[in-house]
Amino acid sequence: MAVFACSSTITNQTVPSISIAPTVQGGQILVWDATLQVFVNSDITVNGNTPFAGIQSGTGGALEPGEVSLDGGTVNGDDSTFILKTLKPGGNLNLVDNGTSITIELANAGSALNTGNNLGTGAEVYSGVNSNILNFRSITGSNGVTITQNAETIDITSDGEPNTASNLGTGTNIFNSKVGDDLQFRSIAVEGQLTIAEANDTITIGADFGVGGANAGELLVGDANGNLVPLTGGVSGAYLFYGTGGPEWNSDVSSNRTFRITFEQDGSLEDFHDVPSDITVTRVGNTLTVQHSFNTWPKVVTYYGFDSIQNKYKYRQPTGNYQVLLDGTNPTQEFDIQVNAAVAGADVNGFAYVNLVF
Repeated sequence: MAVFACSSTITNQTVPSISIAPTVQGGQILVWDATLQVFVNSDITVNGNTPFAGIQSGTGGALEPGEVSLDGGTVNGDDSTFILKTLKPGGNLNLVDNGTSITIELANAGSALNTGNNLGTGAEVYSGVNSNILNFRSITGSNGVTITQNAETIDITSDGEPNTASNLGTGTNIFNSKVGDDLQFRSIAVEGQLTIAEANDTITIGADFGVGGANAGELLVGDANGNLVPLTGGVSGAYLFYGTGGPEWNSDVSSNRTFRITFEQDGSLEDFHDVPSDITVTRVGNTLTVQHSFNTWPKVVTYYGFDSIQNKYKYRQPTGNYQVLLDGTNPTQEFDIQVNAAVAGADVNGFAYVNLVF
């Protein structure tokens, strides 16, 4: 501690001697001066240098925004031990001790973190950098997608539903399957004489039979290729029947065929003559078998038998014992006629005409 004295209180020199300067400063101590061989009052020094008496932050004034003081105060109970705050690196920073200095540098080899990269194959969120500012694209929603920005999250919601489709009824299925979010439907195709066309919201399926105004009143019939074609109209009063070539018009009111038959001396059937070319006749006993292509039953079978005494033809019809019998397998193409001279109204050993109406 400091020692203060004056000539009136200290009259004799002590051993060793003490030399006190006329001016004493606060905080000075007595230090042995090897040259003078006395204790002298002096400022505190370390190896001849004045030690620090405190820590000043910056200019000594108030800290600016963002500045941090290194002054950590003194150790509790030891005002002579000052505390300096330790430096710790923050994010993307490194501290390098250089012996007499500390270097603060960026962690990524000293380069600024001023770039970005888009990963994957989707839409790119990172746009680029401008004046060390990273620019990112904003996310917007449309077509039922809503974007909501929260404090730390972004919510993406959709008004849509995970829809599928189904086929109703018992017909051919139009809906095929769903692949991802794609509903897949079968296409509609037509064949033959059908047509298909789409216009705006409508699909139209129609038929093309090759007819027009010139075919008014005509019928459609199937041809050998399975198509419907117009059947050329017949003359006025003609009727439609199925002939050897299919449906055809006939201008006759009815189809009439006549041939002649002859009889034996006993009145039995002898033979037939003058048969038209579109029918076939065979005989077994008193039975004639007629085959034809009119594809219908005979409407009328009658006889005109010749009476030589009266020199006239007699009109006769089949009877209960001598009938007209349709074939059970082909009734529209074959039938039998049972006849003799008496039934036909003819003389024995005479003749008669058979009249057929189809």
